[in-house]
Formats: sequence, C-alpha cells, structure tokens
Amino acid sequence: REFFYTAGNDREKIIFWSRIPFILLGVLLGVYVFLFAKEMYNENAGLFALFLYTLCPLVLAYIPLAITDGAFAAFFFITVYYFWKWRKEQKTKYLVLTGLFLGFANATKFTGVYLIPIFGLLLLMEWYAKKEQAKNIGKDIGYSLVVMCIALLIVAASYFFVHFPLYLE
Repeated sequence: REFFYTAGNDREKIIFWSRIPFILLGVLLGVYVFLFAKEMYNENAGLFALFLYTLCPLVLAYIPLAITDGAFAAFFFITVYYFWKWRKEQKTKYLVLTGLFLGFANATKFTGVYLIPIFGLLLLMEWYAKKEQAKNIGKDIGYSLVVMCIALLIVAASYFFVHFPLYLE
C-alpha cells in the first residue's frame, strides 16, 4: 500500500507495465492453442479453437491480471504440446522443449509438479496401447529423466541457483 500510494510512484504506470508480460503470455498461449488444434486436425479446427480461446471468459478475466494463473496455464499447455510432439515425432528438440517448459511451469507455480504423474500415466497408456513399443520402456524412462533434469535446472535457475546442492541430495 505504501509503495503504491505514498512513495511517490505512478501506480497506474506500475500496474500497466506489470500486466504486459502476462498479456504476452496469454497471446503465446493462443498461438499454441491454434498450433495444437491445427496439427491434430486441420487449419479450420485451429482457427475455431483460437476463436473459442479468445472468447473464453476465464481467459478474458485472468490473463490481463498480473497473477501467475495465466502464466501457469500457458506453460502447462505448452509443456503438454511439446510432450505430445516428442511422443509423436521422437525428435530431440521436442524433448528439450518439453523439459524447458516443464521447468517454466514448475517455476511459475508449485502445482506444475502434477505434470510429472500426468506424463507418467500418458506413457503407461501409450505402452499399453502399443504393445510393440514395450521394448522401448527403458529408453523412454531415460528420456523422461533427461526432461526432469532440464526442468530441475530451469527451476534452480529461476531461484538463481540458491540452495542448488540441496536439490541434488
């Protein structure tokens, strides 16, 4: 309260500039909603998904606010997108991007840790559905550990590596 009203700061300017990054993350989420639907179905589906996203009352209400919910939603969705791309195409860049955005999601909110069991369940369902991929379980577990290490580095970097040795104990 003192920072906004009595310290001589322009509170309108502070509020405006604090909302800009969150609005940009909302736009980025819209881009990924479009890309995901387009790649799963077609361009018309992507445009329709983007249309629904832009008119969603929760998006309109929460994205402009300077709170972590919108940023977490963006990072959560983008992590799932890159996980899906990695499982579909098996390219290393998607594996790395999955780890990066998993780290961003966990650095934004602690509930990002829920992505780990979600990905575990998705892998189990994929192994069950595709019995011939059962021989790749060890490789998939190794890749999952790489994703976790990348995410751990991102979270540690977001805290400037303070107490980083504690993460490794």
